[in-house]
Amino acid sequence: MITTNSITVNVSPIVTHTVSITASKTTLCAGESVSFTLSNTNPGTAPLITWYRNGFPIAGTSGLTSITIPNPVNGDLINVREESNARCVNQVAATSNFITLNVYPIPAKPTISQSVGNLISSSASGNQWFNLSNPVSGAINQVYRPVSNGDYRVQVTQNGCLSPVSDPFTLIIEGINKLYPVPTTGRVTFDFYIPEGAAQYRVELFNSIGQLVHQEDGSGQPGLNRINYQWEKLAAGIYTFRMTVGGTQYKKRLLVQ
Repeated sequence: MITTNSITVNVSPIVTHTVSITASKTTLCAGESVSFTLSNTNPGTAPLITWYRNGFPIAGTSGLTSITIPNPVNGDLINVREESNARCVNQVAATSNFITLNVYPIPAKPTISQSVGNLISSSASGNQWFNLSNPVSGAINQVYRPVSNGDYRVQVTQNGCLSPVSDPFTLIIEGINKLYPVPTTGRVTFDFYIPEGAAQYRVELFNSIGQLVHQEDGSGQPGLNRINYQWEKLAAGIYTFRMTVGGTQYKKRLLVQ
């Protein structure tokens, strides 16, 4: 009886080859970059890795387990394909999940206009107002009413993207009291400042001999205010216009022709 040598056969189990990718972010603003990282199981010692953008290989990324894409565009679709050289994998080539990028444009630089005591942003929403480069707490609406002098700016946020900051709008309102036009035929405008903590005012108009010919009480808002008068029925002459608001009194000479 002849006995041969024995041979031991080692049978390796079948292993699963998988790949997946994650992104540093999937929502971003125009001009930003985004990074992707590959995770895999049983890739072997020298896997063949190919990254794809919208179905086309991304140049310069072969073999990399992480990549960065500068300046992606909205709707870009990223995935990776890996070929494993491990033994006994159930599939040599594996394709990852797909990641879609949402890229939003940078909002346009806003502009500021003025309507009496209000500043108005050119953007209807997403505003943040600044004074001397400092954000004003709670000032997030399209219309902002300053109550003090300053250099005001506004910045817009849309879809998480920041616009350039507007050009400064210099506002000098504290203590302003201007009656115009003078001389007048009876129609006049008075621009005046109401300090914080005050609202009520009294207007009095006296003729040249000191007689009170008009009086009214009213209220306004802190900041710059404007009232218009139609005094066409006043006799020609020199009048004294006086407004009292809080502890402040404004006094003007008015010539009616």
